[in-house]
Amino acid sequence: MSYFISHSVTSYKNANESWVIYNWLNGQHAEIFDKKHPLYIALDNRAKISPFEYEDSEDDFNWLLENIFVVSSASRVHAEIQSAYDTSRSDDYLHLIVLPVDQACNFSCVYCYEDHSQKTRMTSKHISAISNLVLSKNPKVLRVEYFGGEPLLNHKFIYDLNKTLQELSQKFGFFFHASATTNGSLLTTDLLNKFHESGLKQYQITVDGLPDDHNKLRISNNGKPTFDSVWAALVRISEAKNLTDLEVLLRINFNEKTSTPEKRHDFILRVKELFSSDPRVSILPRQIGDYSSLNNNPKSESDYLCSQSLSSSLKNEYDFEIVATGLKLGDFSTWLGGGGSACYAGRPNSLVIFPDMKIRKCTVAINNPLNDVGVLEWSGDLHLNENWSKWTKPALFGKDECFSCHYSMQCQSSACPLINIQEQTPVCPPDKFDAHNNVIKILNFLDFGGDCASQ
Repeated sequence: MSYFISHSVTSYKNANESWVIYNWLNGQHAEIFDKKHPLYIALDNRAKISPFEYEDSEDDFNWLLENIFVVSSASRVHAEIQSAYDTSRSDDYLHLIVLPVDQACNFSCVYCYEDHSQKTRMTSKHISAISNLVLSKNPKVLRVEYFGGEPLLNHKFIYDLNKTLQELSQKFGFFFHASATTNGSLLTTDLLNKFHESGLKQYQITVDGLPDDHNKLRISNNGKPTFDSVWAALVRISEAKNLTDLEVLLRINFNEKTSTPEKRHDFILRVKELFSSDPRVSILPRQIGDYSSLNNNPKSESDYLCSQSLSSSLKNEYDFEIVATGLKLGDFSTWLGGGGSACYAGRPNSLVIFPDMKIRKCTVAINNPLNDVGVLEWSGDLHLNENWSKWTKPALFGKDECFSCHYSMQCQSSACPLINIQEQTPVCPPDKFDAHNNVIKILNFLDFGGDCASQ
């Protein structure tokens, strides 16, 4: 029987003439130095492969076969992707995105797409409704994600809902965990500890570079700078060594003015000095983009947007510099594992709950009529409308090229369900087009002691 290299594998030759192979299905990787090795020859010639009979290399072949580097049919790859896809959409998992204060915020970031005049707060009535919804869904795993606006403006509600769900999880035997996307300015030591005790252990906090740049982009409602208050929260996190299972994603929104080599270097050094090699923290650089068209809002101020012509190169430079310092890149959670680049909005086990009890699927296209998918009753009963199926209908292998794409495990043809609906065809995520550089970032990180399977 003949075999071939799986289409899920990215391969390239190093300057030292060794071949590197990386499998996007499972994160496994290997490096081949021996130019007489059958795999080295096959990679050189892009040839089919037979079981190895070279210098006791049978174990090598079995490892490649077991880890789906070599296959006799693409159907084995497709089966792995299908299994991960089915798991990500399973009724065993329930993902609730909760907006405790709607879109209200104490910041007025220049690039924000939200309407901060929407300030309705959630109350104990919402806790009862959400609890009843959870019980009716009967999940094995429940994740609640707090979003805004600035969700910590209603921190008592967050704590009370967490405690209620925590008690239910203990009574009915499901696993509960929570996260929050916050600007960090209200995160005191007391809240950090209370939230942790109630199951909220994951945060995304944004710092847009050095103080001067951050303060121009992320302004408080009273016009005052915000960098110091956000950085103080990060200091509190760094000092909370006892909270060993915290996970913090530090997001950096940038444009070409805020990400010059000097500014990049100084900011990353500042982060490194604060967190050193703290495994709880990862860094996520993102180009400042215009989401106004998705949200039917006025166009964002173009002065702050990242140049489209420079966007990819600046992102790569930021990524490589982060990895070179030994810090963890936030994109690793996207690249490693099934469905990392698939948007939650396409999954039938994910709901966005607003204070007015409307159910939506997407936190960006808030005002888009397609995003109105139903209502949650105060009883906890869920009523969904005809838009629901547009978001959640199965999309895997949505176009022919998906069957042979190395990134299908991550993307699952659902990088942006809204665009899929509007364009009537799956849109590809940007990371698909930079596989070589992204593999180098992953492997460079592993050189600093990161955790990933290898051979």
